[in-house]
Amino acid sequence: MRFLALLLAAFFVAPFAAAKDRSVHMRPVTPETLSSVSSDKAYILFRTHRPKSVHSHEPIFLRVPTDAEVSEYLAAKEKAFQDWKPKWVENYNKAKMKGDKDRESSFSGVWAKPTIENLFLYWLDGSNVEHIPHKNLIAQDGVDRTYLVEVPAAQYVLYGVTLGAGFESGLHVCFCLGTVGFEAKLGEIVDLGFLLFDQAKTKSVVPELASETGFGPSSDGFLYLAAGTVRPVRSEDKVPASLLGKKIVAADYQAVGKFFHPGAGLINRLVPVPGILGYDGGKVINVKTGEVAIDRID
Repeated sequence: MRFLALLLAAFFVAPFAAAKDRSVHMRPVTPETLSSVSSDKAYILFRTHRPKSVHSHEPIFLRVPTDAEVSEYLAAKEKAFQDWKPKWVENYNKAKMKGDKDRESSFSGVWAKPTIENLFLYWLDGSNVEHIPHKNLIAQDGVDRTYLVEVPAAQYVLYGVTLGAGFESGLHVCFCLGTVGFEAKLGEIVDLGFLLFDQAKTKSVVPELASETGFGPSSDGFLYLAAGTVRPVRSEDKVPASLLGKKIVAADYQAVGKFFHPGAGLINRLVPVPGILGYDGGKVINVKTGEVAIDRID
């Protein structure tokens, strides 16, 4: 998988004006809009489990870009590099003359070497990430909430979480160190099972999160660190009666290797998912094949 939002291993910031709208356009389906569910669209179905002690988190999904979108991004990045290169070289040489160190791995901007690899391009031509507000549920059963979301047919990645604050609060925690992806197809409702999230500093009451929580406040940064994982759909997982008769398929989860995101508040990895996602030290393992998942840090 290639991530348009993540082809940004760079340390010199250049803006780029928006031209087109290719936002994810995820549209949560509510009981009021349920009648509009159509067999010629793609949907994501998932549940959350929130006992009293578990804070609200809103999942963020990334739509994997098409080859054409990646090519367009790379062309825009090349143009931006050529436009900024003269000033960048000038500033870089001035810094060298002053005796500043050659800080290739710094985020300090003009002191990085003037190469296209070190260019951080803000891609404003639409967005391929979007979060699902916790209030837009389709059903609730005690501490379990069910969500149905209309999406463009595409490959998706469980990208991270934001705070369940009811407003746009940015990328709170990015699962940059290992996560899962899946496909949403036209004419289908892909069932993700449960998406499980909690704070990492306290031992979670959610069994799947217990092994990678309880680290104490030292695990927090300027925000608290969130832990997360998926529980693939089971036969006992409830489906709203209004969806019976619709084509619902279990998500074919795939392990996603490490990737780079410069704007996340904090980073973590998804808690291992039996049969799907595992780790060997810092390596992300595709348990289905036994192979190391490809990292996307470059």
